[in-house]
Amino acid sequence: MNLEKTPLGYELKTPHITAFFGGAAAPLADLKSAYPQFDFVRLKQIHSDAVIESKDNSLDYQVLGDAHFSRAKKSGPVCDHR
Repeated sequence: MNLEKTPLGYELKTPHITAFFGGAAAPLADLKSAYPQFDFVRLKQIHSDAVIESKDNSLDYQVLGDAHFSRAKKSGPVCDHR
């Protein structure tokens, strides 16, 4: 397992997963450019205790919560605090 600093944040890669931890310097357009293989979906982060499973990427930015995850391959959940 390797945690690497990138211009957009931190990337964790294993043979089976890629996880990315970004911040304000990681806008969605830049993430899509850096990781074109992923289908990104945003969650409107409201700083609650709600953790949501993202199952439908068509709901981009329509779901409220504090964190989300996906079991789908090539899915890229993104939390947006704006």
